[in-house]
Amino acid sequence: MRLEIDPKVVAKLAEQCEETNWQFRTFLKGVDLEIEELDTIVHRYYEDVASQINCCACGNCCRSVTPILQEYDVDRLATGLNLSREEAIKRFLVTDFRARYGDIMY
Repeated sequence: MRLEIDPKVVAKLAEQCEETNWQFRTFLKGVDLEIEELDTIVHRYYEDVASQINCCACGNCCRSVTPILQEYDVDRLATGLNLSREEAIKRFLVTDFRARYGDIMY
């Protein structure tokens, strides 16, 4: 299956599938799984999909949602902007302390 990555096409497809997506979200609320189990499944699919997307290609996610960056992502961002890690954090990122993860996230 081909992964659609054009932001305009993705938005149009999401609009066309809005009812189906709502039904799926409703279904998930009734699934007999612990939240951690569901998170594990979602993260497995996320990693598969995310590995097929070049985050430097359009930057749409960073403009339309608040992405959570890992340390590796911050280093890539700084390198791509030709900035030091500290300067990239200072100029472009907001630190989010997430006790759940035990890490500093950006």
